[in-house]
Amino acid sequence: MRIRSFIVFASALWLAPLWAVAAKQSAVASQSKPNIILIFADDLGYGDLGCYGGPVATPTLDRLAAEGLRATDCLVAANVCGSSRAALMTGRLPAIFYWPGQIPAGQVSDAMISSMDLLPSFAGLAGAALPQNVTLDGTNIFDLLSGKTEQSPRDYFYYYNGVHLQAVRNEKWKLHFPRTAKEQPYWAKKDSAQRVYTTLKQPLLFRMDSDAGEKRTSMRSIRKSSQS
Repeated sequence: MRIRSFIVFASALWLAPLWAVAAKQSAVASQSKPNIILIFADDLGYGDLGCYGGPVATPTLDRLAAEGLRATDCLVAANVCGSSRAALMTGRLPAIFYWPGQIPAGQVSDAMISSMDLLPSFAGLAGAALPQNVTLDGTNIFDLLSGKTEQSPRDYFYYYNGVHLQAVRNEKWKLHFPRTAKEQPYWAKKDSAQRVYTTLKQPLLFRMDSDAGEKRTSMRSIRKSSQS
């Protein structure tokens, strides 16, 4: 019996979810409709895995990354775990996609994708119809995973805290907007060792491909350039 597996492993920043997806398909199952298993967990950072430069050896996951597609710009829909989980089904986290024979080995993609893309992607693989009475924020990204395109399915990604727009991402740039503590939920009123930029008086701009931790704002250099 021939077994074919589709595995997605992804990890997130400290509050965002870590998820893994595996699909197994036997000779008695339709070749176009895999069985999909979704595993959803928390608290694994961007730099924790060996294949992302982490200090702990993760040889099995590293092998999946080497033999599949390793994404460096996979985003979640919210900065807390509950709404991130909800957005998974309603529609910067690293992700590994592995499916021998379907996803070419050795790919590293910086295309901006999201956990919200999982539902339409899974539905497409399973031949299932998407709901017609809602607008999904995600899109089917299997053409990207299978190497048919290198383009991101979106140009912009918007960061909301409740109903407040707090940041927007465009390609390699992320812009934080000014905000006050009143706009934050009760658990995020103050900065802490794990939470920064809770309140801002001025906008902040970061280049994410060289500063994923958002430590060096580019706004100062832009202001100097505009004043010269």
